[in-house]
Amino acid sequence: MTRRLGLGTRLSVSLLTVLLALQLIALVFYVAELDARRRDRLDLVQRVGQSIAVAIDTHLRDIESTSVAVAEALAAQARIEQAGAGPYLARVIAEYPSLRAIFVTDPAGRVIATNGTGLGVDLSARPYLRTLKAGAEKVWSGSLTGIESGEITVAFGRRIGGASAPLGHLIFAFHPDRLLGSLGLAGAEDSEIVLTDDHGLVIYDSRRTTLTATERDLSQVPEVQRALRGELVRISDLPLLGEDRYGAIVPIKSVDWAVAYLWPQAPLEDALRSAVIGQIALASLALLAAALLVVGIAARLTRPIAQLAREAGGIARGERPAIKVAASAGVEVQQLGDAMRAMSEAVGRREDELRFLAEASAHLGASLDYGETLAKVARLAVGSLADWCTIDVIEHGVLRRVEVAHAEPVSIEVAQAFATRHAPRLDEPEHREVRVIRTGRSELVPEITDAMIREYAQGDDERERLARKIEARSSMTVPLLVRGVAIGAITFASTRPDRPYSARDLALAEDLARRAGAAIENSRLYHEVQNALRTRDEFLSAVAHELKTPLTTIKGFTQLLERALGQGRTDPEAFRATLSRIDVATTRMNTAVDELLDLARIQLGAEPELERSTVDLVELISDIARDHAGASGRHSIRVEAEPITGQWDRSRVERVIHNLLSNAVKYSPAGGEIIVRVRPDGDAAAVEVADHGVGIPPADLERIFVRFQRGSNVIGRIGGTGIGLTLVRQIVEQHGGTVTVESVPDQGTVFRLRLPFADAPPAPARAAP
Repeated sequence: MTRRLGLGTRLSVSLLTVLLALQLIALVFYVAELDARRRDRLDLVQRVGQSIAVAIDTHLRDIESTSVAVAEALAAQARIEQAGAGPYLARVIAEYPSLRAIFVTDPAGRVIATNGTGLGVDLSARPYLRTLKAGAEKVWSGSLTGIESGEITVAFGRRIGGASAPLGHLIFAFHPDRLLGSLGLAGAEDSEIVLTDDHGLVIYDSRRTTLTATERDLSQVPEVQRALRGELVRISDLPLLGEDRYGAIVPIKSVDWAVAYLWPQAPLEDALRSAVIGQIALASLALLAAALLVVGIAARLTRPIAQLAREAGGIARGERPAIKVAASAGVEVQQLGDAMRAMSEAVGRREDELRFLAEASAHLGASLDYGETLAKVARLAVGSLADWCTIDVIEHGVLRRVEVAHAEPVSIEVAQAFATRHAPRLDEPEHREVRVIRTGRSELVPEITDAMIREYAQGDDERERLARKIEARSSMTVPLLVRGVAIGAITFASTRPDRPYSARDLALAEDLARRAGAAIENSRLYHEVQNALRTRDEFLSAVAHELKTPLTTIKGFTQLLERALGQGRTDPEAFRATLSRIDVATTRMNTAVDELLDLARIQLGAEPELERSTVDLVELISDIARDHAGASGRHSIRVEAEPITGQWDRSRVERVIHNLLSNAVKYSPAGGEIIVRVRPDGDAAAVEVADHGVGIPPADLERIFVRFQRGSNVIGRIGGTGIGLTLVRQIVEQHGGTVTVESVPDQGTVFRLRLPFADAPPAPARAAP
C-alpha cells in the first residue's frame, strides 16, 4: 500500500515548487541584468580605448605636420649648424612636452644640431636613419632603446631637402610614457593602457615600467595581430601579460600601431559571482521559512492555498492574475494572498520597466539625428511614464524648449503656449527645469498643490491659467547629462490622481535620461566627426583647385608659345601678352602657397616680422581694386577715399585688401557693385569693403575667421580654402588694428578694418584655431 504524504508536506512541496519557479524567474531577470552590466562596461571601456587612440593618433599627426614646417625652416638656412638651429629646435620642443629631444644629422647620419645633448653622435646605424638614407621621405621607428637613457624610445624621422641631394635628416625622439602623460591619458584606477608598435612590441605599459623581452613581444597574440591589421578588437577574456583582461585593442592607423585599454577580469567576475550567490542564499532562506510556515497552518489552507498555487503558476508563466482570498481563509492566508499580489505587481512592474527601457534603448540607438533622438524620448515617455513630457535644452547659451508631448489631444493654444510663451529661461530660477540644470540633481513633486501653482505663476494670470488647464497632479524633473554636464532637463507630469510619482518612478526617469544623454552624445560625436571630415575634404579640394587652375593656365599659354615658335611667329608684342598671363597665373599660385606657409608659421607661433614703410593706402587700394575689376570683368569696384599715408607692411596690407576684394567678387552676383571706403579715424585708417552678395548667416560671423571654416550657406556651392580671413585677422591684429564684419544673408556683407598709422602694440595673441 502506497503511503500518502500528509497535507502539510504536500502543501509545502507544492508551495516550494511555485516559489522556486518564481525565484528562478527573478534569478533569470537578475542574471540578464548583470549580463547587460557586463556588456555596458565593455562598451564603456571600448569607447575610452577609442578616445585614447584618437588622442594619440591626433598627436602623432601633429608631430608629423610640425616636422614638415621645421624641415622647411632648416632647409631654408644657408648652413645647418648648432649655433643657428639649436635655439630654434629648443623653441619647437618647448611646444611639445612629449618630445625628449630633436636631432638634425648631416646626410651621413652624424648629429650636427640638437636642442640639448648628443651633438656629434653617429646615428647612421639606427634602422630609421638607414630607411631615410635609402630615399624615404619620413619614417616612424617603432620601439627603440634610447642612446643616452637606455629607456624605450620612439623616433620620427624626416628628410631635409630634396631626395636627390638631401641636406640632412630631422629626428624627433620621445619616450612613450611622456607622450601619454602630456595628453593626460592616465586611465582609471585598476585600468591598463598598453601601446604596441607595428611589430607588436610593447612600447608603453601604464602598470608595468619594466618588462622582460618575452612580455614585451605581443606579436604572436592573435588579437594584437588583428588590431595591427586595422581591426577594432573587443576582448571579453584575454590572458595578456599574465592576467585575464577585458577591454578593447584599437588600431592607430596613421602609424600602424595599436593601443589596448584593459581592465582585470577577476574583480568583475567576483562581483557578479557574489551577487548571484547572495541572491541564491536569500532565496533559499525565504523558501525554508515558507515551508515551515505552511506545515504549521496546513489544515486551514487546503482550498485557498490550492487557488493561490494555481494563480502563482500563472505568475510564473508571465501572466498577471487577480489574486483573491476569501475572508474565511484566515488572517495568515489573506496575508499570503496580499504578499503574492504585491509580488505579482512588483514582477509585472519590473517587467514593464525593463521592457520600456529595452524599447527606449532600441529606439534611441536607431538614429544619430539629434532632434529625432529628443523627439523619440518624449514619445516614449508619454503613455508609459507620463501624460505630459517636455524637454528643454541649452543651445548657444539659451534654454530652448525643443519637445512637448502629451498623451491626450489638447487644444493647439495650450500646446503652443506651453512650448513657447511660457517656456523657462535660464534667468528664471522659479522654474524647476532651471534649478535642475544648475544643480544637476533631480526634483520629485509627488503632489502639486495650489500654492505651488501660484508660486510658479509669479503673479502672471495667463501663466497660472495655463498651469491649471494642464491639470498636472504630480511631476518630476531630471537632468539631461552629457559627459557629466547638464545640457538640459526632461520634465514628466501625471494628470491622473491615481498616478502620483514615487522614488521608483524617479529612478526610471533618470535611467531614461541617462540613455538619452548617451544617445545625444553619440549623435554629437558623429556629427562632429562628419563636420571635421567635410571640412578636411573641402579644404583639400579648394587648395587643389587654387593651385591647379593657375597651373592649367601656365601650361596652356606655354603650349601656345611653343606652337607659335614652331610656326616661326616671334612677334614680341604677342609673346609679351602671353607671358603676362603666365606671370599673373604664377603670382596667383605663389600667393596661395604663401598663405599656406603663413598659416603654418602662425600655428608654430613664428609670425613673420613686419617690414614697415611709408605706404600711400589709397593708391595701394586703388591699384588692387583696378586689378580685381579687370580680372573679373563682371563687377564694378568703386573706391571712395580721402588721402591717407601711414607706416605699414605694404605686402601684408596688400594681401589683406586682396583677400577681402577676392571674397567680395567671389560671393557677389555678376554685375554687383563693390564699394571700398577709406577714411581717417583718429590715429588710424578706417577701411570698409562692402558688397551686395550672398551674405553670411549670423551664427557664422565669428566662425569665418577660424582656419578652414567658411559660411554654412556657401559650403558645397562656392569654392574656397577657409584660410584667407584667418590671415586677414592675423595681419591686422599684428599691426595693432581690429577687423569686424556685419552681414545680412542674401543682402550683402561689410568688413571694417582699423589700421593704426604708426607702430602700435599688437592685439593680444589668440589661441590657434
